Amino acid sequence: MGAALAVLAAAIAAILFWSRDTTVEPPPRVNDSVEAPKQASLIAVPIETDVAALSQALERAIPRTLWTIDQHFDKCVAAKRVRLFKKDLKVTPHIGCNVIGTVTRGAIRLRGQGEDIIVDIPIHANISARNVGGVLKGETATGDAVAHARIRLTLREDWTPAATVKLAYDWTTPPGIDFLGQRITFADKADEKLQPIVRELEQTLPREIAKLDVRAKVSDAWRQSFTSLLLNEENPTVWMRVTPQQLSYGGYSLSGGRLRLKLGMEAGTETFVGPRPQDPKPTPLPPLVREAKGEQLRFFIPVIADYAQLEPVVLKALTKRSQRPFDLPGIGPVTA
Repeated sequence: MGAALAVLAAAIAAILFWSRDTTVEPPPRVNDSVEAPKQASLIAVPIETDVAALSQALERAIPRTLWTIDQHFDKCVAAKRVRLFKKDLKVTPHIGCNVIGTVTRGAIRLRGQGEDIIVDIPIHANISARNVGGVLKGETATGDAVAHARIRLTLREDWTPAATVKLAYDWTTPPGIDFLGQRITFADKADEKLQPIVRELEQTLPREIAKLDVRAKVSDAWRQSFTSLLLNEENPTVWMRVTPQQLSYGGYSLSGGRLRLKLGMEAGTETFVGPRPQDPKPTPLPPLVREAKGEQLRFFIPVIADYAQLEPVVLKALTKRSQRPFDLPGIGPVTA
């Protein structure tokens, strides 16, 4: 009787085991939005502009002939005196002459020195002394100088440029002639004529700097930065959406005729797996912020995946992996 009950119980257990429902339902798909922490990325966005237009504008603004002179001077050669019996006696009188000449400039050159824009203006003087004391009919003197305009560029909060100019020049070869053992120099007369040119340059250069239209170039770059960039073309398609927030200005440099503004852009960056996301709506150009972030890169990129795009890629990888068993410690090979 006991043996029969045992057999019956075993049979019932077997029936229950083989008749059990082995269907396993997949876990429910969650469609809740994922809130990623907000953190800005930092992207270097240097902007370059050609300063050839500035050189051309200066060439037009500054005449080739800076000044001309045709004037009589009573003291081209000062009188010579000797001291005799405690008195200064004039041995020779002042000698007058007519001074005729021109001062011209050569081609203007721009170069960079740190954050200074240096404008080099070569100057050449050709001056003649005529009818010196009624003795010397004519003698020509030449001289050379280089004018240096040192420009320091600043950007206001509205991204419009301002410039301070310091202009100086020095004679590498002062113009002059030798007469009766004395040196007649014309540097002081040239200096007198060059001073108005210096003052004019101090007014002209800032105006020409403003014509570079830095704000328009920065504004255009800011507007175009509201975009999505293709990171991977297929399997799967991946995009990075950039939403600019702020621009920082870290100075500038001039090299090879190119003015380079060092800008750093703080932006929200998101990665999308699937179709190209809609570009963010551009915002107005923000005020300038002076921070030395122009050469830095820092990315924070949350990934937002389209399930329909990601599923076939993941399924393909899992199917390929399922062809080999998983070796589980303590259990052994398992095929899944």
